[in-house]
Amino acid sequence: MGTHWFTEAKAHKFDSLASDRCWCCNMDIAETTDHIFQCPSRDPIHSQFNTKYIELTQEKELPYDILELFEVGLDIALFTPLQFSYDEASMDATDIMADDQVTEILNNDMIQANRWDANLQQTGLGWTRIFMGYFTTGWPTLSSTRGKS
Repeated sequence: MGTHWFTEAKAHKFDSLASDRCWCCNMDIAETTDHIFQCPSRDPIHSQFNTKYIELTQEKELPYDILELFEVGLDIALFTPLQFSYDEASMDATDIMADDQVTEILNNDMIQANRWDANLQQTGLGWTRIFMGYFTTGWPTLSSTRGKS
């Protein structure tokens, strides 16, 4: 899988005559990878991929607490003003820590302690990068704990 998507913004870097604007939503916003994840004109495609994501997680029988962490991470990535990733200094930033889902998950006693390291690593790497095939190395080590959650 490639690490970059060919967006209008990327095309504009190579050809200044090409528009960098998203042609799907006509909101006069540059079509970046991050915009693609939130573009309202792509909701049918987002819904289609959401269905595939659900099917994949069911097929892989991921433990409930890992699914919870994924759900919150992806929701933050997709439904808030996008921030590519959070470094350690901004992990405690009020914008992410004030999110109701984050508060709820931080107080969830059902999440095993060993899951938090992978969650923090993915947050630092960036949740939207999952869509480009980038998962933190912490997740595969948890696969051996399936059924023990």
